[in-house]
Amino acid sequence: MRKPSRRVLILGGLVLVAALGWVTLGRGGGAVVRSREAAVPIRAAKAELRDVPLEVQTVGLVQARETVAVRPRVDGQIIAVHFKDGDRVEADQKLFTLDPRSIKAQLAQAEALLAKDRAQLIQARADIQRYAQLVATRAASEQKYEQAKAMVDSTAASVQADEAQVENLRAQLSWTDIRAPIAGRVGTINFTLGAVVKTADTTPLVTINAIQPVRVQLSLPQRWLVPLRKSLQLGKVDVAAARQEAPDAAVTGSVEYVDNNIDAQTGAFVIKAAFRNDDEALWPGMFVNCRVKLSTDDGVVAVPSAAVRTNQTGTFVFVVRDDKTVKVTPVKVVRVWNDYTVLESGVSNGQMVVTEGHLRLADGTKVEIRSSAASVAAASAS
Repeated sequence: MRKPSRRVLILGGLVLVAALGWVTLGRGGGAVVRSREAAVPIRAAKAELRDVPLEVQTVGLVQARETVAVRPRVDGQIIAVHFKDGDRVEADQKLFTLDPRSIKAQLAQAEALLAKDRAQLIQARADIQRYAQLVATRAASEQKYEQAKAMVDSTAASVQADEAQVENLRAQLSWTDIRAPIAGRVGTINFTLGAVVKTADTTPLVTINAIQPVRVQLSLPQRWLVPLRKSLQLGKVDVAAARQEAPDAAVTGSVEYVDNNIDAQTGAFVIKAAFRNDDEALWPGMFVNCRVKLSTDDGVVAVPSAAVRTNQTGTFVFVVRDDKTVKVTPVKVVRVWNDYTVLESGVSNGQMVVTEGHLRLADGTKVEIRSSAASVAAASAS
């Protein structure tokens, strides 16, 4: 069999190279062109004019507005307890009753002594009148008259002392009924029925916390002192507080106190806000997330914070143009509020900005706006 000539082999090789080139340029090249022309799926949102509050976020500590440790004012044995641990009590509500019998006996004795001294005072005053007449007729000496006058003064002083003692014992008798000085929630009862309590005891009978309204104590960096005071001069400053386990259930109160000193070590100052706390959701000792609203910027341009990106040159967003291509647009950020970022420049009201699907974008990339995050993720993965 005759072998093919060298010229035929070279010609066949050239044909094969041409065929491979046609496949690469005709098919592969077309795929590249189509991939460049394919729109990148994204999600987008409009820049809007919003009224954005200037808020300072911090953590606050709930405190009772008033705390009273209830103690006995007289010694005695507890013969009745009129409430239970943790009850809500009203001001002047009876809490404990001490045995009053000893004080009642002392009071009866003091009242009897008072009656006796009052009778003696009446007699002494009658005697001085008689001696005054006898002295005028020289039937009695001046000395007798002076003695009668001294007896009146002495007996009158005894009556006053007796009246003071009676008043004191009546007060002590009233103190055998121990009442709540304020309204609030009681804690643990430390002395129960039958216990003997004394005024010298260091442990209180019970402690009452007033929590309607309640206070929340906050610490703010010193840079917020001047803006806060200016806001207070214009009116009340609102504070929103939310329990850490329920961030969406915030309650609103207002600043009522600003400390007169800045801590030199922390550079912070203390404020206290009052909350009605009708449902008692805020409890003393609880930590809460707080937002102090200092002012409101009206009609500022805001975009979803997810639209704002950062690169080596600064902060930017992808603006969607009318031809469905994107433009890298530098922006100047003022601050962040919730899920929005306030912009000073770069984007105008109504412009569309990309909020999801940034990874495949560059300046001039053609995009397709999708309504669902799942569809964007699926298209980006394909």
